[in-house]
Amino acid sequence: MHSGNVAHAMEPVGFRERMNRSPKITFAIIFAVILSALAYAYVGSRESTTVSEPRFFYTADDGKTWFKDSAYLPVPFEKDGAQVVRARVFTDGTKERVTYLERFKAPVQARLAQELKDAQQAGRPASTAFQSAGIGPTSIEVKAPGHGSWIPINSLNQTGKIIAQFEATPNGRLTSVDP
Repeated sequence: MHSGNVAHAMEPVGFRERMNRSPKITFAIIFAVILSALAYAYVGSRESTTVSEPRFFYTADDGKTWFKDSAYLPVPFEKDGAQVVRARVFTDGTKERVTYLERFKAPVQARLAQELKDAQQAGRPASTAFQSAGIGPTSIEVKAPGHGSWIPINSLNQTGKIIAQFEATPNGRLTSVDP
């Protein structure tokens, strides 16, 4: 007879029954779950608002200084009375520097400006604007900062040759710097 009562006393206690027996523990668990959910929602909302738009480096003083701004700006453009062009910043492992400047030829500037505006409004990458505007290497001009004249890039393969022409580095190697 006692074996039935002993078996009943040895039964494992269920989760719900434990929660009913300990209201403080129940409250602590519920509070922790709610707090975790709120923290997750807060971090998630902050991440979505801090996602930055793509950026490029630009210069208005022929590469002496540079700044970051939206990738949706057609170069050249005017800012504070100066012509701004894209600055291609590289490092040799010891120092960052503007290795070459870049701009688009006049015939494609208006079309590119409209395509960049459309891409930005639609939330598309700036690179899609270059494709939509039919921008290719023949539409791009480059020059060394501080001297030289603007020269066309006739193919993307010439970019490495232009970098080598414009800047000699101590270790012979340059790495592009992302804005």
